[in-house]
Amino acid sequence: MGELRKLANAKIEAEQEKLLALLPGEIEALKRKNAPKGLLRSGNTILGVVEICTDALDSLGKTVIEQYRWAIAQSLLASQSWVEELVSGAPERLQPLLERCTEHVTHVANFVGAPNLAAECAAKLEAKVAAISNDIALSLRSSFAERKRGLVRSLVGSVGGWLSKLIGVGKP
Repeated sequence: MGELRKLANAKIEAEQEKLLALLPGEIEALKRKNAPKGLLRSGNTILGVVEICTDALDSLGKTVIEQYRWAIAQSLLASQSWVEELVSGAPERLQPLLERCTEHVTHVANFVGAPNLAAECAAKLEAKVAAISNDIALSLRSSFAERKRGLVRSLVGSVGGWLSKLIGVGKP
């Protein structure tokens, strides 16, 4: 299970690095878009950066769900406690991106002359991470429960098939 978790975390980290690399370019593109409209030093720019960061966090959250669900599906000995370890570790996977997003929001808020909005925007991003973490927890627990039910159904079906062959039910 440790191997599966390491592989999943490596894939998550790769996606996170990609998102971290894209953020500055997307923010600069937003600034270039807002500059000719006279909106460069406005709340629109701050809101745009928050939206870019929210989208990045959502994307990383989906990757965490996808990779951890993969690990659960591939594990031969997945247990509820192992799944809970994945759930409790999921917010750590989002933390570096959240920190970078908070830095970008703070920088842009200072740039536009509204440093008081930085804390409010950072709080929105933290609330988004909390919501994503909750979605991850629900998804992983659901995935484990589905897997467990599927294994039980498969086992019952196999035992029933073996028993019917063993006692000769249905033979002429």
